[in-house]
Amino acid sequence: MGITSAKKKTRGLILANFKRSKGDYMGVGGSLNDKAAFTQNVKSYMPNDFGLYNMAGNVNEWVADVYRAATFEQADALNPFRGNQFQNKDRDPVNSQLKQNKYGKPEMVKANSGVKQTWEELQAGKAAGTNGSAAYNADQRGYRDEQSALYGITTLVNDKSRVYKGGSWNDQAQWLNPAARRHLQEDESTADIGFRCAMTMLGPSEIKSSGKPQFKSGR
Repeated sequence: MGITSAKKKTRGLILANFKRSKGDYMGVGGSLNDKAAFTQNVKSYMPNDFGLYNMAGNVNEWVADVYRAATFEQADALNPFRGNQFQNKDRDPVNSQLKQNKYGKPEMVKANSGVKQTWEELQAGKAAGTNGSAAYNADQRGYRDEQSALYGITTLVNDKSRVYKGGSWNDQAQWLNPAARRHLQEDESTADIGFRCAMTMLGPSEIKSSGKPQFKSGR
């Protein structure tokens, strides 16, 4: 991942707001200055190929995943998600139309699948004899992980430890890497973590295909 522009007209300009080294929040004068001691306006830097601004630098973003150090070793599904609470969109039982609230948003109800239940709900269902556990893999969601606030063999990581990533004005370049993940308790906050609204991309998987070699249709 490059941190400076390679384009002829902007060559050498810093592409994100981050800290170069200890105490160096802006860089040196000229091209190597990101012009921001702290946060900067969203459109101060170039967007990525998807048209999104500040996916690296400026502020870290909270993500929905519950943090586990070995998530990608334990989860082998596509785009694994580690969450505690799951909901489904509510539908009218007569015509199957989605129910909406006064704001036009879908109404949500608790998911009835055993895989989507919280641990407490699953145990309550077992005690009542209403839920099976054949489809439930507790270890995949981390409930067998060591969780404690002590030292030694235990860890501070728990079910309220949420992932944040992206790097910020207060982070060095290594944290701008999309693969870098850190965690913080979901009820805590810092000056360099914020939120980003995003959705799964719809449409072609390649944004700019002109001028690139392509397979001919039907082959």
